[in-house]
Amino acid sequence: MEVVARALRLLEVEGKGEEIEAMLGVLRAMVAFQAEHLQNQTLKPRVEMRKKKELKREELQSMSSGTGHEVC
Repeated sequence: MEVVARALRLLEVEGKGEEIEAMLGVLRAMVAFQAEHLQNQTLKPRVEMRKKKELKREELQSMSSGTGHEVC
């Protein structure tokens, strides 16, 4: 939130201070809402994504070692 607030202040044009402050107020309310609702939840860890190259390499290794399943 702090980074967005700083960015909005850098973009502030003369006479637009009230609008920027209103945007910051909305941003603060959004962050408070999220923090309140996520506070008591246990989040599942993200599934580690694997690259296709790694999957193909593992498949080739398993096929060359004879433990892979052969497809007809």
